Amino acid sequence: MNKTVKTVLIIFLALVILALAIGGYFIWRHNASYIGSRAAEEIAIADTGLNAAQIKDIDSEFEHNRYSAWYDVDIDTFGMDYEYIIDARTGEILSSASEID
Repeated sequence: MNKTVKTVLIIFLALVILALAIGGYFIWRHNASYIGSRAAEEIAIADTGLNAAQIKDIDSEFEHNRYSAWYDVDIDTFGMDYEYIIDARTGEILSSASEID
């Protein structure tokens, strides 16, 4: 293998390692900074007063913009739909709504 190919290969491997380290840092920072989708779901469930048998489906999505982050939590039951917006850092309920299914 000539010297140029070895140099390109070493540079490529160094860039891959650097990219993995940066990606790992951002994943760690996300997990350390936010409450997590499961905790957001538990906060919403506690606010509704429902138990597990009453829940047909639950879905949460992490959303963010430049200044804040939140979880959109949707809970479907047999007869009602609940929608929550939970602050991703504090767990505070920012808004909630319910409607008959």
